Amino acid sequence: MSFFGRALFIGEVTVFFLVWVGMVLFTPLMMFMLKLLISHERVYQADVTAAELTRNPEAVIRALEKLDLFAGPTWSINSAIGHLCVINPMGKHMNMAEQTFRDRILHYSTHPSMQKRIEAMKAMAYIH
Repeated sequence: MSFFGRALFIGEVTVFFLVWVGMVLFTPLMMFMLKLLISHERVYQADVTAAELTRNPEAVIRALEKLDLFAGPTWSINSAIGHLCVINPMGKHMNMAEQTFRDRILHYSTHPSMQKRIEAMKAMAYIH
């Protein structure tokens, strides 16, 4: 292999490596940002759908209030999918020192507070 052939091969490998590292770092960040953008709307839409299906928004409000009172942890659910749950499966009043940074970021930034959800349902149902 000539000098130019080796230089070209090293250049291609370097470019491939830089693109690969960029994708490894960039993809999780973009997925996290996408999840942040979608999740709040998804939670509110789920509440609205529940009210439409039951045709009783007051019952949905009562159910949200009952969920807000729950504070016990559910350890059978992996923290990686905790953002899919209605409430924090690790426990609402869990000591922040016991939670990892990832758990705090993934759950609390993806879910609106239960009080905001209840207020949105009350506004939708014209209840004050």
